[in-house]
Amino acid sequence: MKLLLFAAYVTFFFLNIGGNQANADKLEMISIAPDETSSDPGVIYATKKYLFFTAAPMGGKYALYRTDGTEGGTITLTNPNTVDIHKGASMIEYNDVLLFQGAINYLSGYELCKTDGTIEGTVRIKNINTSPDPINPAFERGSYPGSFAIFNNFAYFVATITDNAGDSYRELFRTDGTEEGTTKITDLRGLPGRFRRPYITGLNFFILFASSSYIGEYDGELYQYVPNLGYAMVKNIRPGPEPAIPSNLITLNGKTYFNADDGVHGREFWKTDGTELGTQMVKDITPGSEGTSFNEVIVYNDLLFFTVRDDDELWRSDGTAEGTYRIARTVPSYYTVSSNINGLTI
Repeated sequence: MKLLLFAAYVTFFFLNIGGNQANADKLEMISIAPDETSSDPGVIYATKKYLFFTAAPMGGKYALYRTDGTEGGTITLTNPNTVDIHKGASMIEYNDVLLFQGAINYLSGYELCKTDGTIEGTVRIKNINTSPDPINPAFERGSYPGSFAIFNNFAYFVATITDNAGDSYRELFRTDGTEEGTTKITDLRGLPGRFRRPYITGLNFFILFASSSYIGEYDGELYQYVPNLGYAMVKNIRPGPEPAIPSNLITLNGKTYFNADDGVHGREFWKTDGTELGTQMVKDITPGSEGTSFNEVIVYNDLLFFTVRDDDELWRSDGTAEGTYRIARTVPSYYTVSSNINGLTI
């Protein structure tokens, strides 16, 4: 039976979900850190075959691991002494491999990599940004690929490129998992800062962007990109000079859910069907202008699960206000600490 898996503090948990009930039970898991020290797990990502995660045994540098749930099937895929993996590295499953952000050595920057779950099959796909670092020219800047989304048999992502003048900016790329099939598909330099740090997600026949810049009245808003046609704003969520900054985009049943600040309710939970009228706030979780800070969001059994930084506990949503509520506390309410949940996966 598939269960929701996450890490709270340094403990892994299963969350057994049935109907509207949820119960958290401690999961006895193979330790990768000696003497019961913390490995401080970061990203946890489940594919059809393996569970991938980042960890730093003995407080060292982070490495990429995979496990099939057995001691013998838990291995380190990257050597932390030669390969740099970020604790929160972006990942996505695509055509039976895991795409992720990594640096194959400490001279190269973070680039697009893939793994089939073997050490030999853990390789870099393409070195997108080889420009030298302005502070230490011996190092490359890297493209920092992230915000992955699968759409029409391609994996889309955003990455940083640097022009001849030394200016860096984010662009939309797509890949088929090969170096030759990894290409830039947008040229957004004429829009200063607009898509400097976009989030993307596939929705029907287009890609949704969420700009996080602060330049201009229409920056920091929700856009859509239609392949071969271009891009346009979906809705100006926060009219005026301040940005709405949509983030944590994820798609479920033909709608994309995200966080945004409309200037009245603070950062709250929104959804869109790709139209202006269909872009609405789902629920005002924290009434008033203070808003709610969100962490990770995943889809499981036609529901959304996410964590809220205000209480670091687990929430669920079916896309309606009534169906959006907290379902479990992993730390008893009489404790003054929160669960610090991270690495939601299934």
